Amino acid sequence: PPPPRPNSSIYVTGLPKDTTTEEVSAYFSKCGIIMEDLTYGGKKIKLYTLPDGTLKGDAFITYFKPESVDLAINLLDESSIRPGEDVGLLKVQRGPAGPRVQVDAAVLKKRRTALERKLNWQDEEDEEVRAASKKAKRYSKIVVLVHMFTLKELDDDPELLFDLKEDIQEECAKLGEVAGVAVYDQMEDGVCSVRFKSPESALACVKVMNGRFFGGRRVEASIYDGSRKLHRAQERNTGEEARRLDAFSDWIEGFGSDDEDDDDN
Repeated sequence: PPPPRPNSSIYVTGLPKDTTTEEVSAYFSKCGIIMEDLTYGGKKIKLYTLPDGTLKGDAFITYFKPESVDLAINLLDESSIRPGEDVGLLKVQRGPAGPRVQVDAAVLKKRRTALERKLNWQDEEDEEVRAASKKAKRYSKIVVLVHMFTLKELDDDPELLFDLKEDIQEECAKLGEVAGVAVYDQMEDGVCSVRFKSPESALACVKVMNGRFFGGRRVEASIYDGSRKLHRAQERNTGEEARRLDAFSDWIEGFGSDDEDDDDN
């Protein structure tokens, strides 16, 4: 008997009920070339349907290379096919190897040659695509909030920096477990970031916070894409940070002086 064929298929659940073969192909092609159906033509993607003909949300996808299976599982499992939309997350798992299909040898050779040529073109871009996919997954739990404060407000109220972090932590904890909050006190457009434990919580935060008014300003909320460098005082201007810490110390000492004056009276 012929040796077992390496498995190059994945089984996907959690797809939007209005998805298309084209959308699935575009998203999962990030991890490699999808095999062509040597019998019927087109991509080897099967979207499963319910008895009434509507999509079930499951799909069976076959890649040209078995290595693409592990890549798809590692990069696209628990990701969203439509980032920023509330369509849920995908579940990507290894699929069973499909049955061998008898195809005319000449047709098989012609199509396989075309696939090999396409594969050679894509191999040059694979490393860049993988790096971009890993970065997107890493940032999927981080929400950036813009217009949360002004630099003048930070200068006028030394305590604001600490209160702001606490307020954001408390508010965002209603949407999911928060891993950390950062206030970027050198950015003129009042930027804060919130790192959640899960992408679902991050998406919920964007949905709730985007367009909301805070301190008379309309907040812009989005998933961080890594394209913008976020700066805190200690990263860019240690003198400015020292000045603010001195102001805060003076503010604290002012309370102590008031207490001493009260005691003297």
